[in-house]
Amino acid sequence: MSEQRKEGKTDGTFLYLIQEVPTRWNSTFHCLQRFILLSGLVGKILLSPQHKKAPPMLTPQECSEVEDVLKVLAPF
Repeated sequence: MSEQRKEGKTDGTFLYLIQEVPTRWNSTFHCLQRFILLSGLVGKILLSPQHKKAPPMLTPQECSEVEDVLKVLAPF
């Protein structure tokens, strides 16, 4: 949230990652879509000193592949 606040977002307008729900067929699409939207912020957070044990961020190539998957999964 603090990263979004730095970018000028106010309370009530913050975007959060969406968790995949196995019982919802389109939750993977929404999860990946929001991840790509917030990937810049996620990368900053993962690289911050407070998160030394954080998993690595996706590479630009991997993000591009996720975007391609989203094009396939998108509703018509």
